[in-house]
Amino acid sequence: MDVCDDYPLDAYFMEDKQTRELLKSIPTPFYLFDEQTIRERARKLNEDLNWCNEYAQYFPIAACPNLEIMKILRDSRVGASAGSAIELNMAVAAGFTGDQILFSPPFPEKTDFLAAQAAHPIVVLSDPEVAKIYASYGALGSTVCLRYNPGEYWVRGMKRTSRSKLGMLESEMRALIPQL
Repeated sequence: MDVCDDYPLDAYFMEDKQTRELLKSIPTPFYLFDEQTIRERARKLNEDLNWCNEYAQYFPIAACPNLEIMKILRDSRVGASAGSAIELNMAVAAGFTGDQILFSPPFPEKTDFLAAQAAHPIVVLSDPEVAKIYASYGALGSTVCLRYNPGEYWVRGMKRTSRSKLGMLESEMRALIPQL
């Protein structure tokens, strides 16, 4: 049985015959990307959100850590979202600079602070203690985002508490801002 028999390939950007020939010469797994479609969809997204002057789209590097894809997105006015020093360095290698990079590592380590210090990305801060560490390393760029957590809230008559790494309470933000 041929590997392609289970997949209707005629709906994709390559002809079935082309795909079959490719499968004979390239070992699997492999990924095919349609550059034209990527560019068209990025352009369409930018057009659709053109009304919002402050809007910026950031693609998560972890979703597709491929430098060529990242370069296509950069050329299409899509930024890079990095969650680690490795991803931040990949963004820089793909040609992203400063505010084209959104940096939000969940549990930052010293290498993350040093990478942020060198690249000057937009840093997304979720924890006031981590924010102070970034500031002490001089790793905050010209733009900083603070992730807001409303704390307690009500859902269907039940009180919920959302205290986690997903943001700071308003009181924490108010205390932190003068220190930044």
